[in-house]
Amino acid sequence: MTVLEDLYYGNITPFNEYYQNPETEIAINKNNKITDNLSSMLNTKEQRKAVNAVINSQSKVLALTEKDAFLAGLKLGIKIMAEVYSE
Repeated sequence: MTVLEDLYYGNITPFNEYYQNPETEIAINKNNKITDNLSSMLNTKEQRKAVNAVINSQSKVLALTEKDAFLAGLKLGIKIMAEVYSE
């Protein structure tokens, strides 16, 4: 099977591999603890709702940024390969 076929059939999942990094797992766990601690300090439903809105907004920004970085890296890799083969 080719790399493109593996990618098409879901055998290559760069996004999932990123989260297998132990350093990333530690950071995620720390973030979850901080979020839980913050939530426990909030007194009203409105406060918790506001904090959740901020967290969700930040998560969306991060997801979009990760996607853009992946695409930029892939495009750069393709340009490098094109240059190598054109010489």
